[in-house]
Amino acid sequence: MASLAAVAGIEDIDGLVVCLGFGIDAYHGVCHAHVLENLAALEREGAYLGALSIPSGSPEAAGYLDAVAYAQSVTPLRPSIVNGQISAALRGQFGDVRFTDRTSGSQLFVNP
Repeated sequence: MASLAAVAGIEDIDGLVVCLGFGIDAYHGVCHAHVLENLAALEREGAYLGALSIPSGSPEAAGYLDAVAYAQSVTPLRPSIVNGQISAALRGQFGDVRFTDRTSGSQLFVNP
């Protein structure tokens, strides 16, 4: 919400909200069906603009992976679980992928 509020406060730009990491919050009870239901509601309101993917070999994927690696290097004690899972998906991994002990005792679902 803080990110949305920050972007909303920037004048003279068109805002676009992108949902990245489909399925990552399954551990927190946000299942695929909930996401799809909410996308359908946005569609009914004319607010859903479509879907996209980030090809793993694209410059955008490389830039994202570099940014996540940098963020993890400067916050080694608390790496982002969400960004780590998205990075794993961009590298072609899926399922219960571990990169931090912060997720020990839980089952992750990385969706390529």
